[in-house]
Amino acid sequence: MLENVAQGKAATQSGVSEFYSYATADKAVDGDFSSVMRQGSCVNADTTHGYHQKLSGSAAWWQVELGQEYDVYEVRITTQSFISAERGTNVDLFKTNEKY
Repeated sequence: MLENVAQGKAATQSGVSEFYSYATADKAVDGDFSSVMRQGSCVNADTTHGYHQKLSGSAAWWQVELGQEYDVYEVRITTQSFISAERGTNVDLFKTNEKY
């Protein structure tokens, strides 16, 4: 069984949606895999990004500081239950030792 090395670690994101102010970056690493926004365990970056990327020209981002180097074998991303399949496919994953 693989260990969730991100759980409980410090997370940040591009912004917090004015409509979902409780959907902060730490919710993505709380160990709750619920895909229902109202249940309080989903992240929603600033709405001027992400879904509205075509209008604003920039994308929302989310990151976690793991604190040390790990061999990563799997990354799981759970999208909100009402999100269309096409919105959940535009994901870029980066690994860096740089602090942001």
